[in-house]
Amino acid sequence: MRIRTVRHGGLKHFIEDDDDRKIRRDLVKRVRHILTALIAAPDMDGVQDPPG
Repeated sequence: MRIRTVRHGGLKHFIEDDDDRKIRRDLVKRVRHILTALIAAPDMDGVQDPPG
């Protein structure tokens, strides 16, 4: 699935450039897992329980 919009500037940099400087350190691993599940899913029906 393609992520169309991101409101949080730090999250946008994380997705586009793998730049995690503007995301809390304790959330980086969790956000990475959630984004991986979202990107790998063909649609929202494929996302039942995102990790974390």
